[in-house]
Amino acid sequence: MADLDFTAIPAPSRKCMVCGCDLALVLKHPSLLRINERDQTDRRDVCPDCWEKMSDRQFFSFWLTQREAPKPDPRVAREQQKAT
Repeated sequence: MADLDFTAIPAPSRKCMVCGCDLALVLKHPSLLRINERDQTDRRDVCPDCWEKMSDRQFFSFWLTQREAPKPDPRVAREQQKAT
């Protein structure tokens, strides 16, 4: 492993890399980092259920990604605007 560029790690994915479920609603989920043959980093985000079932634990590092809860949409529908 030569000089690894950890600044090139992408932002968290919106979907689980194993089952494809939506991770936006999961407030904490595991993320793992793999390093390929060319010393490039590869980030994988998985849901907690898939993390428990994972048999391939060949990775360089892992951590818990914490997301903010989705904020409610501040826009008001036209019907509601007309009613007020």
